[in-house]
Amino acid sequence: MLTVANLTVLETWLTERTGPDELTDADFDATGPLPPLGTPRIALPEADNGRHPPPRSR
Repeated sequence: MLTVANLTVLETWLTERTGPDELTDADFDATGPLPPLGTPRIALPEADNGRHPPPRSR
């Protein structure tokens, strides 16, 4: 269901925007260059979902 919802959003975006109905090279070029290979990634903190880990069993 999530995939269908995402595809619906993308299809709506493509049909309502001004321009071609398909993404062009200019759409991809507007995102900027990718970082060079081997660039270290930024470590993000682990998400806190409000649950504590289960107690250790002995």
